[in-house]
Amino acid sequence: MIAATIQQQIGRKAFFMMGAHTLVDHGNAFSFKVRGAGRGCANYIKVTLNAHDFYDVECLRLWGLNVKTISTHTDVGAENLRGLIESETGLCTSL
Repeated sequence: MIAATIQQQIGRKAFFMMGAHTLVDHGNAFSFKVRGAGRGCANYIKVTLNAHDFYDVECLRLWGLNVKTISTHTDVGAENLRGLIESETGLCTSL
């Protein structure tokens, strides 16, 4: 339920434009990978609902068996999710 809400708030078109894949429901969180992220940019995003009804967002770079944390953000409002994902991946989420 929470993952579906997060998906809806980010927007179906945004996932299409980012080439999102490997969409995973973690119960109180939702994660996905993106294709075409710029060098040094995040290619894995995990959005978790926190106790304050805001989101905590983890932005990671995955390659092979290596994982690098690019950034973490706390208390992000739903209206700011798309902008944050755009800035961390370097990909556009709207036309």
